[in-house]
Amino acid sequence: SVLAPAIAKCAGDMRPGDLAVTIQSLARSSTRHSTALQALSRAVQASQRIASKGFTMIAESFASMRYQNEGFIQRLDDWADAGGTASCSAEEAVVLAHSLSLFELQSTGPGHIVIAGLCDRFQGVAGVLQPPALHTALLSVARLRCSDATLVQTFERIMSEDLHRLHVKNLPAVLDAFTQLYQSCGENDQMDIEGPEGAQRRRFLARLTSRIARQLRHLRPQDASRAMQGLDRLGFLDPVLLQEASEIVPRQLAMRPAIDTLTLLESYAAAGNADGFMLPCLRRALLPIAPEVAPAALGGEASAPISTVPISQLDDIEAVRLVAAFIALQHREGLLAAIIALDDRDIQIAPSCLLAIAAHVAEALPDERAWTEAVEALKRAESSLPQSWPRAGELSSLAERWRDRAEPMNAEADDVLLAVCAFQEHPAQPSWERHLISHTPACAPSLLPGLLLKASLPGLRDSSEAALLDLLEGGAIGDMPVSALVAAARALAQPVRGQSGERTIRLRRAVFSLAYRVGDIAEAESEQVSAKALVRTLQALRAAHLDAPTGLLRALARSAAEGLTATELLVALRLLPGATALRDAGCTELLGAAATRAMGQFKSSRQAWALDSLCRNLELELGEVEAVVG
Repeated sequence: SVLAPAIAKCAGDMRPGDLAVTIQSLARSSTRHSTALQALSRAVQASQRIASKGFTMIAESFASMRYQNEGFIQRLDDWADAGGTASCSAEEAVVLAHSLSLFELQSTGPGHIVIAGLCDRFQGVAGVLQPPALHTALLSVARLRCSDATLVQTFERIMSEDLHRLHVKNLPAVLDAFTQLYQSCGENDQMDIEGPEGAQRRRFLARLTSRIARQLRHLRPQDASRAMQGLDRLGFLDPVLLQEASEIVPRQLAMRPAIDTLTLLESYAAAGNADGFMLPCLRRALLPIAPEVAPAALGGEASAPISTVPISQLDDIEAVRLVAAFIALQHREGLLAAIIALDDRDIQIAPSCLLAIAAHVAEALPDERAWTEAVEALKRAESSLPQSWPRAGELSSLAERWRDRAEPMNAEADDVLLAVCAFQEHPAQPSWERHLISHTPACAPSLLPGLLLKASLPGLRDSSEAALLDLLEGGAIGDMPVSALVAAARALAQPVRGQSGERTIRLRRAVFSLAYRVGDIAEAESEQVSAKALVRTLQALRAAHLDAPTGLLRALARSAAEGLTATELLVALRLLPGATALRDAGCTELLGAAATRAMGQFKSSRQAWALDSLCRNLELELGEVEAVVG
């Protein structure tokens, strides 16, 4: 990053090879300096002497930095139009295609000429590619939405010959890639799957899916689902694969920890992938039907037909995530199963998390019709549920309980506060904050600093600040733990900057009182105070333009050597008031010893010089350092 401005100035004078190597170096050092990259890209566009290897290196480097430049793509098109792709080696063609696929280019937009050139090149070199490179090439042209039916046939023939050499974990991705290619070609009426001419293609798919089915126990559940989704998009059904997946995937999910299954469910939610095969499997793994309502034991007596064993492994935050994932996927049977299980008396959920779950439920199931539809969806999905479930009044009672839990007025002020702080992206966040504006005096002083830092409504920030100041001035400071004292100091120091008047006087007085209390506790050793907490308190004092209490300085001097890394000590020394204050507090000897120890740990000359300068300004004596790596 230090050299990047200089690189930007001289980019136009570089030779073609130097341009490629420089861009590659920036990528390897993760230096994404926009000015330098723009200058280098302009130089690449102006150069007429860059060969295929150079373009491959540059494209790969830009792709790894997620830097997409339209001028560079146009330069690639011009190079390909002049026959440049024909000079690519097989390996260069694979790397270039993979890089372009990361740019999310398509064969009908910018870059279409170079994509077409690479497709032509693959027809000549695909047969010499080793399985890993062949796999990468296939996935790349699929992501580029290549619509060249001849190339697809080439890949089919080579993959069919090398199918036994492909790693089993790559097979679902290969099937998915062919699905994308068939669809891309089908949009241009170049691909026949159903007709007589598609018989060879169907045989290839059957062979591929047959190998996936035989190796299914070695694949992840989501890989099996991916393969089945690909076939479903083509309208192609493999009964063996379906049967194997229906037996193996639920068994694999049942052996996973619940948190891993939840993470997988969330990945489907993030992708908006409401997979008709996988979602029921995930739901049953997390929320299986309780044994007592299985056909052998039907009697209509069970009021909670969902087993709570798997979700009892989830913590309260994860329970909220579970409900949110089902809502994002619009999976009503999963949502209903989750809230039935969470309503069980044996499941204890923190009130703040229960409020978040209930607010989700109120939004997703707003009326009686929505609840009834969810029940019918669950009963259709689970034949073991008795038709008499739910009993008369049971559904309305369940809905009423969750509606009551969704109302912030029915919750304690502290619980609403915790929900505000913990679930910043929750749809109910604005209503919670509006409710809290008039209820902050009822909140615990140890929780108010978090609210002051997290609140988005100005009115709530003002009311939480006023409530915290009133509580501190009323003596609450003596009952607060160190973590809350430090958090309060940092929260109240934020509004002090650039302010004046009575409010600022109150804020500065509160920050100093909090820092003084932290120093007292640390000196008395009545509660363990970490060195990092002391540094954070110093930062709050600096923000409020206040001097550090003597007790705080002495506590930091005692704990700095063992409690701070060399870099953290450098930050702490920059916050200290000055040499006189340190002498008066009797801290110079201990801080000098800590600085001497830190000096030997630095691997940067710049940091060592900065520490040496700080020690001179603070009149700290550095001892002999055995070795400093510069």
